[in-house]
Amino acid sequence: MNLKNRRLELNLTLEDVGNYVGVGKSTVRKWENGDITNMKRDKIVSLSKILKLDPLDIIDPNNELSNRNNRYIKAVISGMNRLSNERQKNVKNYVDSQLDEQENSKISENISSIPVVHNSAVAANPTELTYGDTVLQDEEFERIPDNADLAIPVIGDSMEPTIKNGGLVFIHEQPIIENGEIAVVEIDGEGTTCKKVYFDYSNKEIILKSINPKYPDRHINSDRIRIIGKVVL
Repeated sequence: MNLKNRRLELNLTLEDVGNYVGVGKSTVRKWENGDITNMKRDKIVSLSKILKLDPLDIIDPNNELSNRNNRYIKAVISGMNRLSNERQKNVKNYVDSQLDEQENSKISENISSIPVVHNSAVAANPTELTYGDTVLQDEEFERIPDNADLAIPVIGDSMEPTIKNGGLVFIHEQPIIENGEIAVVEIDGEGTTCKKVYFDYSNKEIILKSINPKYPDRHINSDRIRIIGKVVL
């Protein structure tokens, strides 16, 4: 329903409508141009009365809602108009609770699980490398990156700010990575660490770089390093 055309059909001016609804002419003109985003419920009701329209014709002028939804919304709006202010508040509170429940349900639907290492940690700092038998336990997360195979806790601040001390990194298990990618690697005789990995083929070395600039690069013979997987963010 075109609000301007309806107003002209009833021989009403912008001022007539504005005075009845309790707004200025510029606001009425804005509504007629389709900007009803912040239109309050009481204004919708008043405007529908002076234009002799169903409130839904104002909320959904292009009939974009399905017929089923139209029926329910019309019934709710019609009923709301006959309720006292206190009962209207009760209806609003119930609608709010239903919306909260719906949003929580969406979150639950998106939750998935992935194995998490519990008795060992990847060290971001070389001085904190540790060994330990790996024990995995599935845990649930709202967001798991694509291709992630497991999650590992990180100790140390050498990969901050990208990877926080005490946080988890998700990794995709793969023995080969591209130059400059962040990976979890095992250093023979030391343990595991999380670093940016660069390959120096001429010297048969792998360079492990921290993101935190206070930590120096480590140059390690490539025979001593096993790539466990790529970090996926």
